Amino acid sequence: MMRQHDINPSLLRLELTKSMLTNNIELLILNMDTLKEFGIQFELDDFGTGYSSLQYLKRLPLNSLR
Repeated sequence: MMRQHDINPSLLRLELTKSMLTNNIELLILNMDTLKEFGIQFELDDFGTGYSSLQYLKRLPLNSLR
């Protein structure tokens, strides 16, 4: 789809919220790894507010924290 619409995946940055981390973390990591192979980047929103498990954060293939 990205090729079809001539989208540069390195310009895409998907924002995750902490609530997304409470579901199936293994599936989330698998999907993120697959999308990262295309060049898509990820950032975690609201980092540092409330509870953020460092164990999850260390495993996630994030590009930045906000």
